Amino acid sequence: MRALALARDEKELSETWREYRSHTQKNRMWPFLQMVLQGAQCLNDFRPLVEDSAEHPYLLDNLKQLGFYTDCLGERHWSVPNAVIDKDLATQMISIAELHVPKRNVNEREIELWILHVKPVWKGPMEHMEAAVATWHRQMCEEGLIQDDPEGMERFMMKGK
Repeated sequence: MRALALARDEKELSETWREYRSHTQKNRMWPFLQMVLQGAQCLNDFRPLVEDSAEHPYLLDNLKQLGFYTDCLGERHWSVPNAVIDKDLATQMISIAELHVPKRNVNEREIELWILHVKPVWKGPMEHMEAAVATWHRQMCEEGLIQDDPEGMERFMMKGK
């Protein structure tokens, strides 16, 4: 949604809308918790989530397809959802999904600040985008829109560099 707010023209808006509607794109954050449990602590640690060569979004998409739909694969091999997804895997997938549900509503002022700080550097050099996001976060804290450490985002962005 934030990327939609930053679209600079109709072409970019169309591309961003297509990504927003893509289940595969929405799967990118799936391994986030696993990465945290394995020690990921800063932005650089999470880069594999968004790399173009990442396979995990497609693996989850295939798992969801096999878990929700019947299909005939290969030479007359039928996939049956309850043969692919057991209770433990379903419970795990729901728990992971719940972690990604926002805990608060986004308001208009938050998006205004996002546009103010990030749009000027959108899709530019990474260090400029990181600084803009840190500035946005700091102002969100200062205006009481989030209860967080104002310098926390900057430390998250810079740690490990």
